Amino acid sequence: MPLTSGRMNAAPARWPALLLLAVACGCTPPGSKPPAAGLATPAREIVITDDKLASAAGLEILRRGGTAVDAAIAAEAVLGLVEPNASGPGGGSVLLLWQAQAGGLSVIDGTPRAGSRAPEGLNADASGQPLDPASVAYGGGAVGVPGTLPALWAAHQAQGKLPWADLFQPAIRLAQDGFPMPRGLHALLSGPGAPGFAAIAALYGPTLPRPGETARNPAYAGTLRRVAALGPAGLWAGGGMAEAMAALGQGARPSHLSAADLQGYRATRSEALCMVWLDWRLCTAPPPVYGGVLALQLVAMAGPGDLAEAGYAHRFADAGRLAQADRRRYAADPDFVPVPAAALLDPGYLAARAALIQPQRALVRPPAGVPGQQARYQDDPGRPVTATSQIVVVARNGDAVSMTSSLTHVFGARVVAGGMPLNNALANFSPVAPSGVRYANAMAPDKRPATPMAPVMAFDARGQPVLLGGSGGGPGVPDFVAQALLGLLPGQAAAASVLGQPHLSSADTDHLALEAGTAATQLAAPLEAMGHAAAAEPLPSGSIFARRSGAGWLGFADPRRDGVALGD
Repeated sequence: MPLTSGRMNAAPARWPALLLLAVACGCTPPGSKPPAAGLATPAREIVITDDKLASAAGLEILRRGGTAVDAAIAAEAVLGLVEPNASGPGGGSVLLLWQAQAGGLSVIDGTPRAGSRAPEGLNADASGQPLDPASVAYGGGAVGVPGTLPALWAAHQAQGKLPWADLFQPAIRLAQDGFPMPRGLHALLSGPGAPGFAAIAALYGPTLPRPGETARNPAYAGTLRRVAALGPAGLWAGGGMAEAMAALGQGARPSHLSAADLQGYRATRSEALCMVWLDWRLCTAPPPVYGGVLALQLVAMAGPGDLAEAGYAHRFADAGRLAQADRRRYAADPDFVPVPAAALLDPGYLAARAALIQPQRALVRPPAGVPGQQARYQDDPGRPVTATSQIVVVARNGDAVSMTSSLTHVFGARVVAGGMPLNNALANFSPVAPSGVRYANAMAPDKRPATPMAPVMAFDARGQPVLLGGSGGGPGVPDFVAQALLGLLPGQAAAASVLGQPHLSSADTDHLALEAGTAATQLAAPLEAMGHAAAAEPLPSGSIFARRSGAGWLGFADPRRDGVALGD
């Protein structure tokens, strides 16, 4: 069912700049108190990211006449500087692109790929002997071919307007001249995990600047200058990058990448994956970006409700378990294995799966469904992770971008090149399978690992976008995105409190996670009485959403991070 086309109303005179929502560092959960409501007055053009400098860079580009894609590129370049724990040129990205005039929605996939010499998995040596999982998740052997810059390049060729080089100037200025050290970044680089992040901390000088003090990253500025001049090829051109690549090939876990792998990466363009739910058409990126599929399944099976009530929390949790069971069986790169993505979102299939949910009894490790085909693969025991940044942009002409970027784990492989961390996306492949077992998400040369990234857009009956966004937050990303969709779509709960509500997540097979330090932990006793193994643990998210309001847009950011929405 194609989306209908339509034009936005003619733009009025420019509105004053708006700071829609500025919230605290992601070090502390929001508790039971709802965050501030954003802004009552809508904006005709809006940029929302997890950092005020990134949002300001995107808005600067819009004010200069740039497109939504132009603004997203500028914002992502700044996020690579101020939020290098979550995204940057060394990682991967996926973009949902809406063109208002043509009424078209498309996806650009720049998720990392395995190199041409990739083995069967990271958890075994050449002789098949098992290796320590913690040791193989980091270092050169876990680095996939970065796809963020090729994805941004493809998006710019399709929908860019300002010169490519101009879009990197805000980030270059900040990296060279200085920026205030963000609280969240400082907490990571000085906290319990600091010894493992020594290479990243060294980017800012011999002494780590305190929060608010001026930090600089001249090496990153140099990388961006080459990228501005040469396009994606600038990522690996000069500036010590050859030495960095050589270093990736050393050590106990050497890289499987070649120069040809890095230079030959091309982002892919595809159609979005959509389903109809109630009055809206919900769309996301197709596999191997699997988080959106899981989130839409969860929305359809759980339906609207109040997560503060144990009965609905139970239903939401079991809907998540059913979706996760499908993920373990089917999430993979469709270029290599058949992935029944559309069948997984079929209304009849989802209704049958939802009927398995019992009112007062938890599902314990439910099996995957069989959506129109016989299963050819076994359940993957792994759990994909993503340390993620989210960007939302709506331009004055109605064009929109929902972009999710990731390094996989926090600071990726903990390998630094050109002033930035490189991803460890290969850790998201399945482990080496036992004899006679096949996993759909098994590693193979040039294959993309499944990822829980979940950019989404919702459209009304006229085919116009009414909500777009996504979230960071590791394996729980689909849960967080589903929670936001259920709360932010028109007619559901008040938008003011949705992104600050306590989380729960079914990402782990052995227990239901309740967000520590929040009212969600009060649900432990009634949920355990229904058979759930509940456990309090941190569920740090980073949800970013824009919602239509009349002729303009409101912006909402997760209070667990430094999210800011700016607009005119």
